Amino acid sequence: MPKDFKKWFELKPRLNGRNLPVDFYVKQGDIWWCSLGANIAVEIDGKNELYDRPVLVMKIFNIDHVLVIPLSHSKGNSLYYVPIKSMSAESVAVISQMRAISTRRLLRKMRLIVSREDFLNVQISVKNILFT
Repeated sequence: MPKDFKKWFELKPRLNGRNLPVDFYVKQGDIWWCSLGANIAVEIDGKNELYDRPVLVMKIFNIDHVLVIPLSHSKGNSLYYVPIKSMSAESVAVISQMRAISTRRLLRKMRLIVSREDFLNVQISVKNILFT
């Protein structure tokens, strides 16, 4: 299926111009709907009109900049797919798609909570992939 890059490019200025609410607060381990966009080749895409998908917040650099890992229901059989057992639907964190983003891409916080055990498993997997 062809990607609609034009629609994504039309949405980007609106995301860039967003004023985040005063009470906007992101914390490590949160799951957010994030506008990831229409991306190139194997890069994970968002879906729907906002090009969004759930992401796990791994690291907060500052109020404007965070490191996230996209979540998926597609289970790959490799060390790049870490199961998130504490979520209601079977989900995986796709480590190979980890990226730093602007918090302006974060659309709304999900009510789902990742367990401390799952978050630590993802952290360990990231460390193993990056430093071994």
